[in-house]
This record gives sequence, C-alpha cells and structure tokens, in this order.
Amino acid sequence: MADHEENEKMTRPLDPDVVSETEVPDRGSAAFPESGVFALVMPTGERVQEEVQTRRTLGRSDKRHRQVVPDIDLAAFGAWENGVSRVHAALQREGEHLYLIDLGSTNGTFLNDVRLAPQSPRLICDGDQVRLGLMRMRVFFESQDDID
Repeated sequence: MADHEENEKMTRPLDPDVVSETEVPDRGSAAFPESGVFALVMPTGERVQEEVQTRRTLGRSDKRHRQVVPDIDLAAFGAWENGVSRVHAALQREGEHLYLIDLGSTNGTFLNDVRLAPQSPRLICDGDQVRLGLMRMRVFFESQDDID
C-alpha cells in the first residue's frame, strides 16, 4: 500500500512497447457546436459530458498534490494506472473549433494515434480518438438536442 501511495505523486512511466496501434477512425466534422458541449467516451462506454467555452485541462487528481487539480478529473477511470499526468492535456476552444494540446505530459498525448508535440494545438473533429498515456477515449460533439 505504501508503495502505491508513494507512486501516486509521480506519473507512472510506461513501456513504449506496451502501446499498440489501432485503426484510425474516420474523421467527423471539425465544426464545434455553439453549445460548447462535448462527451468523452471511455472504452467501457462510460461518458463524461463537459462544456468548454475557452479552455479545460484533462488529467488526474492526486491526494498528495491537492493544489494541482485538472478541470476534468479522469482518476475514476484508472488514469494513474494508464500513465495520465496530473495536468496532462488541454482542450481549447477557438471560435467554431476545438483543439487538443499536450501540456508536457510524461507519457504523451495522441490524436488518432499521432503523438502531439508539447504545446502544439491540434484540431479535434467529432469522433476523434484521444489517448493520454494508455488511456483511450473518443470525443463526440454534442448538439443542443443531445443536452436537453
């Protein structure tokens, strides 16, 4: 137990050989809805519905570093075990578009299995696959009808 608690303060480095390639999905529309709402869908089917008007950070909480809390906490989905940093990436809205930005994470941020360079925004399309370390999820844009 003590070893796990000690490891929680740092991102778990991953073996690059563990990362497997998967089929890149067909890309949907790049037009982000006015509602500013998107859903992150985990491989288990669990959905995290969020809103972004400007910028939201993705990462995991850590009880030893309570002052560092991401806007979207993925700890409940096994973030530490999958190599997600405390503040791993950001989703930034610019007009009608949503961008994914790696924030200098230990294990990388990937968009459709292409690794992002740190601090280099990449356009997200509806249905794109995002990977933080080994944690995979799909991003879906939500229309006003999906919210009501």
